[in-house]
Amino acid sequence: FRGGEEQDADAPRSGVAVVVGLGGDGGKRDKSVRIGGFKVLNLDRATGRLTKLDGMAGPSKKALKRHSKGKKWEWVSDVKFSPAGDMVGFGTHDNRVYVYRFEGGGDAGALRPLAACEGHSSYITHFDWSEDGTHLQTNCGAYELLFWDAASGKQIKSASELRDERWATQTCVLGWPVQGIWPEGADGTDVNTVDCMGVEAGGDGAPDMLVTGGDSGTIELFNYPCINNGAQSVTGTGHSSHVMKVKFTLDNQRVLSTGGNDRSVMVWKLERR
Repeated sequence: FRGGEEQDADAPRSGVAVVVGLGGDGGKRDKSVRIGGFKVLNLDRATGRLTKLDGMAGPSKKALKRHSKGKKWEWVSDVKFSPAGDMVGFGTHDNRVYVYRFEGGGDAGALRPLAACEGHSSYITHFDWSEDGTHLQTNCGAYELLFWDAASGKQIKSASELRDERWATQTCVLGWPVQGIWPEGADGTDVNTVDCMGVEAGGDGAPDMLVTGGDSGTIELFNYPCINNGAQSVTGTGHSSHVMKVKFTLDNQRVLSTGGNDRSVMVWKLERR
């Protein structure tokens, strides 16, 4: 499996599996959807259809309960494959990131619990894998940025240990390379989503642009890394509601954005000047 993520679903770039996180905020009328979990589906790339993946064994109910320390999963807010595609992480509203490993291959594969990263004081909002798949960086609803050993779930409390770490994605809205994306007077909830160009975008193999979406209903294109307060950006308008997710296409020529109450998906063409 090879990774390529959405907000709560992850599809491998060179495989056939899609892992979908479940649950959500159903309000007072439907509290049952707050219970999280996941499904593993087959992607038919010719038709785009999703079906149940035959032969892929998920963890047993007992294993899930043991992995979550006896508690039911709350809804899943972020899902990402590791760069090698052999692991997948789930950021949940019970303040943890759960890491699972794919064992075996083909139709006989299985998804097994590996680690649980526990230490945040609020629900997980975003997380990223390191390029070598050994570490995670995570954000939560309390505006924390924490770092983890992916295999053990152990927190790395000294951020300086990972100061030279190369991250496979940059979807965390808090961190050194994105500190300039926040508008003046922002309260921490104004920016909902971030994505960085793929590593092939820059002339030297480094990403050089970052896109954000937020409660203003606009998308903003910044140079990357974006570390200066009040950094200039190019603004895209079109959504009539808050923007929930932005994502560069694999060729870095376009940006996809999904709106909230306007229930729309927009495609933006990137033109360099």
